[in-house]
Amino acid sequence: MQRDGGRTPFRIELGPQHAVLMDALPDGVLVVDDRGLVVFANNRLEVLSGYSRHELFGAPVELLVPQRLQSRHVHDRQKFQQASRLRPMGDGINIYLRRKDGSELPVDIQLSPIEISETRGTVASIRDLTERKTIEAALRTSEERYRMLVDTAPVLISTLSQEGAFISLNREFERITGYKREDWIGKHFSQLVDPTYVPVGFERLRRLAEGSSVETREVGVRTASGDRRILESVAVPLVQEGQVVAALGVGRDVTEIRAVERALRESEVRFLSVFENAPLGIVLVDQDDLILEVNNAMCTLLGYTRAELLGSVIFRFVHPDEHDDARARRRSITDGEVGHLQAERRWQTQSGDVIVSTITASMIHDADGAPFCGLLIVQDITQRRAFEDELASLGVAARETLSSLTPREREALALLCKGFNAKEIADRLVVSVRTVESHIASSYRKLKVHGKDEAVARFNRLTGIVGEVESGR
Repeated sequence: MQRDGGRTPFRIELGPQHAVLMDALPDGVLVVDDRGLVVFANNRLEVLSGYSRHELFGAPVELLVPQRLQSRHVHDRQKFQQASRLRPMGDGINIYLRRKDGSELPVDIQLSPIEISETRGTVASIRDLTERKTIEAALRTSEERYRMLVDTAPVLISTLSQEGAFISLNREFERITGYKREDWIGKHFSQLVDPTYVPVGFERLRRLAEGSSVETREVGVRTASGDRRILESVAVPLVQEGQVVAALGVGRDVTEIRAVERALRESEVRFLSVFENAPLGIVLVDQDDLILEVNNAMCTLLGYTRAELLGSVIFRFVHPDEHDDARARRRSITDGEVGHLQAERRWQTQSGDVIVSTITASMIHDADGAPFCGLLIVQDITQRRAFEDELASLGVAARETLSSLTPREREALALLCKGFNAKEIADRLVVSVRTVESHIASSYRKLKVHGKDEAVARFNRLTGIVGEVESGR
């Protein structure tokens, strides 16, 4: 070591072997004299600080201290020199090394006193904590995320001791049960669940203590309000150093789901009852026009068995003359142009007969709103249509017969039907009795009857038919 008039700092010169050893150390090594001037720095410190040894030699050690901490560091350094001993620097606080570019590096520093030619100095061993700080921060973040995940999870998460007492409960426990979770820490699970589940719970705990997982099971729990909730629960053993120390349980509240499932089953039963026993034909058709389902009334209508109809193209049973119209209407339903439609449709039965029906068609959509299948409700109106056609034909004939009568003849017949005699009719029409008799005689010939009673019956029948046809329009 050399000194120049007491002003030039000592320079520590190392032999080749010692120099190689110091530069191979994973930590930075810094030596300062009693004035706080740098007298030695190894290769690792150059890497950590960004300064060369030449730049560091003779510089105050505060060069490596963040500016906001420099005045305090001077005080702490002087205090250490007065009662120096081997110790870590800055117990309980974060320490940073100020680099040449002004950035700060988290470090751990160990201080040790040293004698430099009868003068006190200090050796600082400096370790880069960047990676450790990163790992610690990642660990804290991971733990915080885990706690947040557990506490905000939409399922009940709990840990049980091997005896069955609650060790921890997440926030969902409070939402489901209405209890404060802190009130249940240390309490036994048997105080919460249905009594019928308790023996099963003890058996599951025994299996968990042996290191086995247990199957998913439903369990009823009582709430603070006295209600009963249903949880779908599964549990796994928690193992530390090869030993089972607790059990982790995850429970999903399925109370509403089970209620909906029960209601759905009941609805399906009602639907099937209506579907099978409905007096109208009901057909479900998929997107490819294949029959998915058909009820008894439709089978009877077409004369086929259910097995013969299922999987068949619906248009196979539609009258050929109506295929184009049926397909066009089907597209309008599928494309959403109309919500539902009503029309008449002719069908061909297995025996070759043609039946006439009204149909009401609509589209059933899936949960996403996409078209799923078509619904057809079919009502046989063959007999009604035949009656209407017959009535229409009779109406034409009745009109032709009635139109052959003159207005005066119709007036005379109308009064005759009301029970008036010839004289009374003549007085009302302001004509002679002879004229009335002439009108009535002419009406008999046109109606092809031979007397008053036949004429009245015939006239009433014809006017009644015309009235029925007109009222049905």
